[in-house]
Amino acid sequence: MGIEINSRFYQKTVINFKYYLLKISSMEINKLKVGQTKVDLEAQVVSVEEPKEFEKFGNRGRVANAMIKDKSGEIKLTLWNDEIDRVKVGDKIKITNGFVKEFQGEKQLTAGKFGKIEII
Repeated sequence: MGIEINSRFYQKTVINFKYYLLKISSMEINKLKVGQTKVDLEAQVVSVEEPKEFEKFGNRGRVANAMIKDKSGEIKLTLWNDEIDRVKVGDKIKITNGFVKEFQGEKQLTAGKFGKIEII
C-alpha cells in the first residue's frame, strides 16, 4: 500500500517507506560478503573472547572478538574499546552501518568508526 499522486500532467506512485525500510534492515548473516558496507542487522551474542590490549600510533586500545548468530548463520564480530564492556553473551544486538572484512582468512563484521552497536 502506497500513496498515489495524480494530476492532469503528473502521476506517480510512492512506495510505502515503512515497509521498504523494514526490508532493507533485515539483512541475514549468511548473505554477507567481504567488502560489504552499510550492514544493518540484528543478532544474538553467542560468545565473547577475552580482550587484547594494543598500542597503535601512540594510542592504547582494546579489541575482542565475539560470535553472533541469527536464523541464517553465524559470524565473528570485532568489538573495539567501550563496545567490549557493553556487549555480553546472550544479548540481542542491532548493528547499524557496519561493514564486512576478512582477517586471517575469516569473514568478520565490525561497526567500525562510523557504525553503531546497540543492545536491544
